[in-house]
Amino acid sequence: MEAWRGFERGKWCEEIDVRDFIQRNYVPYEGDGAFLAPATEATKKLWKIVCGLSEKEREKGGVYDADTKIVSMINSHKAGYFDRSLEKIVGIQTDEPFKRALQPFGGIRMAEVALEVERPFANAQGLYEKDRITLEVWRGLAETIGSVCRGGSWVTAKGRIASRPYEKDG
Repeated sequence: MEAWRGFERGKWCEEIDVRDFIQRNYVPYEGDGAFLAPATEATKKLWKIVCGLSEKEREKGGVYDADTKIVSMINSHKAGYFDRSLEKIVGIQTDEPFKRALQPFGGIRMAEVALEVERPFANAQGLYEKDRITLEVWRGLAETIGSVCRGGSWVTAKGRIASRPYEKDG
């Protein structure tokens, strides 16, 4: 493909593998900041807003605001702005400036998936029973499952089975 001319080929050409692409094609920049343009008036105005909110956040003891209702994900909040007329790139991940998003499990993405698996053999009555298996998936796989899978999606699982003790309340 013409768009990829000049990049070192690898596993990323055959499947989605961002890590392989970066490892094969990343070249660190070791120069200085002389190529940078000075801050624009819009940038200076935005920075003044950021500094003011930073000060208010410190006055409140370290957290300006927190969303306690929505678990943070890449698409969990609509775009937020400091001043939309001045902004060229949106960089806020919550709907309001300085609102903290909560990430349970220390920010590590986690999903619990229940699979219904039909046994490959019939019971004494000639019926194929189904077992329900609950899986915990973490990090990138959890994000993928959360954004791609819906109830009824076909899923293949490969891994180890670990059981936990279970005690019914009451």
